[in-house]
Amino acid sequence: MQIVTGHSIAESGEHALLRPEIRESRSCRAKAHINRGRASCKSGDYSAAIADFSMAIKLDPSNHLAFLERDSALCDMGRDDLSIADYGRAIALDPNDDRAFFFRAKAYERLGEYELAIEDFSGAIRLRPDISISYIARGNAYCNKGDDYNGIADYSRAIEMKPSDARAYYNRGLSYNRLGDFNLAIADFTQAIWLTPKDARLFFERGNAHAYLGNDRQAINDYCHAIELAPQFEAAYSNRGCAYCEAGKFDLGIADFDKAIEINLKNAKTYLFRGHALKEMCENDRAIANYTKAIVHNPKYGEAFHNRGLANQSNGDISSASADFAKARELGYYDE
Repeated sequence: MQIVTGHSIAESGEHALLRPEIRESRSCRAKAHINRGRASCKSGDYSAAIADFSMAIKLDPSNHLAFLERDSALCDMGRDDLSIADYGRAIALDPNDDRAFFFRAKAYERLGEYELAIEDFSGAIRLRPDISISYIARGNAYCNKGDDYNGIADYSRAIEMKPSDARAYYNRGLSYNRLGDFNLAIADFTQAIWLTPKDARLFFERGNAHAYLGNDRQAINDYCHAIELAPQFEAAYSNRGCAYCEAGKFDLGIADFDKAIEINLKNAKTYLFRGHALKEMCENDRAIANYTKAIVHNPKYGEAFHNRGLANQSNGDISSASADFAKARELGYYDE
């Protein structure tokens, strides 16, 4: 289907020259198309919705809501590139509508244009500084471009405005984790858990913070909660397996890696972890088999080549070990 989103300047000018009663009639018909388009969006028929919103724009090119609604439908279809142009038209028609800035920013963010997204989120905040979600959204854009400090500032502002929003605590906790401020991360995840105790991600991320601090018991407890809430949470099994291994409980660790692999057979990292656990248990042949599977799923996995080399070396297979070490170096992996 070809999506047509443009209307000429001449059409807008012609609309302005129509007699008032004709303009009013066309505006009413445009509103009817907008309402029908909204209904089509709710049912998932975005093509029909776009057709209605486009007709509304043709009937009343000055109706910025028609552009906003078509933008939304285009975004739902994954056509952020087209939606950005429409948001620009909506902003030109009504530069005081914060929604157009906000949603265009979201489209820019999905396209990886984080600077433009931040600029538009800032525009939305300038128009409506009382909306906390705009600060969270801008904080996300900052973090996506690698600026966790400004992200934390925005999340903190959102928390001041709406202390009951777990998203701001969760996102700020992620930023603190990335910056290595694990105790602050734990505090934020704990507050988020208090607000939304059924979200497995919160327990998982708090478990990660505990693991970074070497708090294996607390980490395992949090991963257990995450798994209880989301029994197919692959990463929670994998990370709990690592925590068990750090605590010297390799059999439990391997059982968790087995479960993670059952959920996702193609995750090279889990085979690597299971290989580590087996190597610690002096089961070099099984460890080699797991490192080999990791390499099958990720042929450029330097760490897997290096560790397979160590296991081959332990088995006395110096030729295979040397080849693995050489391949690891070729891939840019050097043992620290």
